[in-house]
Amino acid sequence: MKILLATYWTLPHVGGLSAYVFQLKHELEKANHQVDLFGHHPCFHSYYAPGGTYRIEKQPLRHSVEPLVASLHEWSGLAGEHWVRETELERYSYELAAASLPLASYDLIHAQDVLSAYAFSRVRPAHVGLLSTVHGCFTKEMHFYGHIGNSASLSWQYSEQLERLGAAAGDLIIAPTEWLKQYLIQECGACETRAVRIPYGIDLAGFFGEMNRASEMPKPAGKKVIACVARLPRFKGHLDLLHTLAALKEERSDWLCWIIGDGPMEEELRATARQLDLKDHVLFLGPRGDVPSLLNLADIFVLPSWQDNLPFAVMEAQLAGKPVVVSDVGGIPEMVENGENGILIRKGDRQELLAALKGLLEKPDWGEQLGQKAKKWGMAQWSMEGMIRETLQMYRAVIGKKTKEGSPMSESSSVKSSKRMNSLFPSWRKERDDNRLDPQVWRQIMNALPPGYTIPDPYIMKRLHEFAAKKGSL
Repeated sequence: MKILLATYWTLPHVGGLSAYVFQLKHELEKANHQVDLFGHHPCFHSYYAPGGTYRIEKQPLRHSVEPLVASLHEWSGLAGEHWVRETELERYSYELAAASLPLASYDLIHAQDVLSAYAFSRVRPAHVGLLSTVHGCFTKEMHFYGHIGNSASLSWQYSEQLERLGAAAGDLIIAPTEWLKQYLIQECGACETRAVRIPYGIDLAGFFGEMNRASEMPKPAGKKVIACVARLPRFKGHLDLLHTLAALKEERSDWLCWIIGDGPMEEELRATARQLDLKDHVLFLGPRGDVPSLLNLADIFVLPSWQDNLPFAVMEAQLAGKPVVVSDVGGIPEMVENGENGILIRKGDRQELLAALKGLLEKPDWGEQLGQKAKKWGMAQWSMEGMIRETLQMYRAVIGKKTKEGSPMSESSSVKSSKRMNSLFPSWRKERDDNRLDPQVWRQIMNALPPGYTIPDPYIMKRLHEFAAKKGSL
């Protein structure tokens, strides 16, 4: 099979989605499948294929799309809704970049988020299968990041509509946990018969090989190490952790916490650690390539998330045989049985978090028992072979469905292409400077776009108009 793994987000980045994509690519290629990647470059100024030669700059696409969404400024209901307009610009630019790929040559597109799933549903050739793996709750995460308002806001309604369209896009949708699968069905309208649960897997031999490598990071003498491995957005609960550690410091000093990862909260977290006088107890290690060996050195793993799905870091901590202290949110209770192979605390409950950390520091034998049970459970649960086997079954089901359906002839004449360029992008011929794509690239994109493709997206525009009108009548 020839497969495209695509995401709207950057590749690579710190987080479970990126780890999943690169592991899946590696395992599929071992099984003699051809796999390409597509996503944002880490600079976010271009789209590219990591490990390949394809790359297209974003600015010329945005420059051409902008007049088509300028009418958003004219709506009184969208006054101040910068994130909505910016997301519209970004996603249309992404769609056009996706259309410049040789999509017709793929057997299957495997999207990794609701935005890329919906984007490819708008631009893929009819004969190419599409399925997605969703790794989190888009709207809730955008709210936690501070990009959108509460559920009564237009920005929330817009984000929710995108999430619903992404969940309904394609032929199948995969969720790593039962919790996320039910969220997609009940909250996002995904079809129950097309939603499946396939947990993440880990290459156990590779993980243990990395874990047993010597780390450059020395373990502090006479101290227990508490490790927190995660990106640094607000919803991972690092502020709760720092305030809890400040309380722990008042009772005992035989510990050190490693915060491993980076993200938008880093400066605030560093400032909070200074204010709480934790300079001798908390080290910010940033993103690391030796997380397994750092976990091997640690004594306790902690992740007090406000929202999460199936954190890779928890999986790795379990395989490293560490007692885990985690919140009872999202899919985490599917990973941890409280008091059996880890400790579950209530979201945001700093007293429960403090009690759990104190208990493990006071009773290291108990922590060792929890860690060994976690390792045994993880060895049985996080099978890479199982993940690949089930994923390939889904691929074959989607391709078989497409083969059975057949596909209509695509429109690809240069005459139709020119007409579509003039109707979609009336200014594409003007100002041949660095802010415009070469006309040959435009012809390639226009030839590839399916009949009926429009900017702006009528489904989104209809929903925004309805909500803006409703908001204006309140």
